[in-house]
Amino acid sequence: MDFRSVLGITNKRRLALLEKLYYRREGWSSDQLMSELNCSLPILLNDIELINEGHPSFQIVKTKGLYYIVVDKKVSLGNLYADFLNSCPEFQIIEELLYEECESITGLAKKLYLSSSNTQRCLKKIEKALLDAGMELCYRPLRIEGNEGEVRDFYYHFYSERQSAFESTLPKLPTEHYQIMELYVSDFVTENQIHEKYVFQKRQV
Repeated sequence: MDFRSVLGITNKRRLALLEKLYYRREGWSSDQLMSELNCSLPILLNDIELINEGHPSFQIVKTKGLYYIVVDKKVSLGNLYADFLNSCPEFQIIEELLYEECESITGLAKKLYLSSSNTQRCLKKIEKALLDAGMELCYRPLRIEGNEGEVRDFYYHFYSERQSAFESTLPKLPTEHYQIMELYVSDFVTENQIHEKYVFQKRQV
């Protein structure tokens, strides 16, 4: 399952913006980005401002008319991807559903500092994704129900997509080796014309 499907239009666009900037280091013009992301200049500039404010480890800068992403040396694409997803309310809600600690939408919204209406919209998208995967969203308490194996598999892929690139499987590997491995996978993706989304790149790892 591609968990990006539960994201709202805005977060999907911002994640696509980050990926495009990461994969094309020679930069993008504002016209190219607007065409690729199907958005206006004010929306693009607002996305860039909000990303820069919320994620200090990677920043989008403009030099000589082109936009680039500047990433801290210790940050991989996996870190960038996970950091962004962890800030999305849809992903925060899916995690809360695992613990079954919220009796109602109001309680969930209060815990995550979201509005009740926004929480309800997110739950509707999550509910559809669950139904497509053969599971069900239940209320009071809010939780996911279905075949135990399917629920376990769902959360396995959920946490796999949220975590950073190699840390959990190769915890003692030096930072520079992470970067070498990620560069190798990135080159493999380019050479084999695999779609430039991190979810596809991570599966190659």
